[in-house]
Amino acid sequence: MNRRHRLNPLPPRDVHRGLSAIEVVVILAILAIAVALILPAMSSSRVPARKLQCLNNIKNLSIAVMNSQSINGDRLPYLVNGDGATGDSWCIQLLPLLDSAVLARQIRDQRGSIIVNGSPNLMLRFFTCPDDPNNFRADGGLSYAANAGYLSDDVWGHATADQSAVLETLHVAGTLRLGGESFDDRMLMHSATGVFWRPIGAVDNSTQSPPERPKAPRMKGEAIQRGDGLAYTLLFAENIQSRNWASTNVNDIGFGLLVKSTRDGSPQRSAATGRIGSSGPLAFDPGWRIYDDPTRSPEPNANISAAPGSAPRPSSSHTGGIVNVGYVDGRAHNLSEQIDPSVLARLITSQGERYGQDALSPNDVE
Repeated sequence: MNRRHRLNPLPPRDVHRGLSAIEVVVILAILAIAVALILPAMSSSRVPARKLQCLNNIKNLSIAVMNSQSINGDRLPYLVNGDGATGDSWCIQLLPLLDSAVLARQIRDQRGSIIVNGSPNLMLRFFTCPDDPNNFRADGGLSYAANAGYLSDDVWGHATADQSAVLETLHVAGTLRLGGESFDDRMLMHSATGVFWRPIGAVDNSTQSPPERPKAPRMKGEAIQRGDGLAYTLLFAENIQSRNWASTNVNDIGFGLLVKSTRDGSPQRSAATGRIGSSGPLAFDPGWRIYDDPTRSPEPNANISAAPGSAPRPSSSHTGGIVNVGYVDGRAHNLSEQIDPSVLARLITSQGERYGQDALSPNDVE
C-alpha cells in the first residue's frame, strides 16, 4: 500500500518592513556626528601639509640661488638685472634653475605674449604658498620676497611710488646718509644691509657733474661668509603682500627694514625711540625699536591686511604667527612674529657687524 507522505509546510518567512522613522533618525544622527568629527581632523591635517609645501618652496628657491652662485663665480642674482623698468626680476633669473629654462627663454624672446603690461598671465606654483590668500593660484602671483636691505621711508611701502626714482637707486635704498660719511662710504654701508642688488648704483649728486652712476656691487657668498655669516643672513621671506614675479618694483618682489630718511648727514632714525648710528653706522641705541607706525611697520605680520605691493616685510597666513624664511646657506626655517626687532634688523644685514652691530648667535635664529 502506498503511503502518502505529507511534507510539513515551511515556516512563514519574516516580511522586511524597512526602517522605522526613529531608526532613520538615529542613523542620520550617527552619520552627522561622524562627519563632524572627521572633517575637522581632515582639515587640520592639511594645515601642516600647506606649511610644509611653503617651506619646501622657500628651500628650493634658496638652493636655486646656491646653484646660481656655483655657475656665476659665487655671485648672487640681481634684484633686477637691468636699468629702469627693464630687466628680469630675481624670479625670472632663477627660472632656469627651477626646471623652467624653456619658460625663461620664452619670456626673453617673446615677452609680450607671456607678460602683458608688466604682469604675467600664468601662475607658477613654486612662487606661491598655498596659505597665501592674495597670490595662490593667481596669474603672476608671488608669495616670496628677496632681502633688499635697509629701505628709506620714501620708498618702503609706496606701491605707486615714482618708478624712475625707485628703480634707479642702489637696491632702491638710494643714498641714505647714516652719518657724515662720503658717497663711497654710503655705498659700502648700503651693500652691508642686504643681499639682492641692482646693476646700476645710486646717483652721487654731491660731487659729480654730471652725477656719477657707479656700478653697484653684486653680492658674493664669500663676502657674506666673511661678514655676518651665511647662516645669519636672510635670503628670502614670505610676504603675502608681494605680487607679480615679473615686477621690477622692490615693493612687489623684495623686503627690507624701514628707516627714516634725513639725507642731511644726520644719524638715521629708525623709530621715535631709537636711532641707527650712535656707536657705529649700523649700531642700535639701547631700547631701539623698529619703526613705530603700525601701518608701516616692517615687523613680521604687521598690518597683515595691507594692500598688495604696499608692505615689503615678512608676513604669512600660517597659524601660530610664523613666517617661513630662507638663509644664504640654503637652510629653510621659520621666524616668529614675536622676534626681537634688533635680531630681525641684524638678519637683514650681511655685513652689519663690521659697522657696529652685535654678532648674532645660534640661539637668536632658532
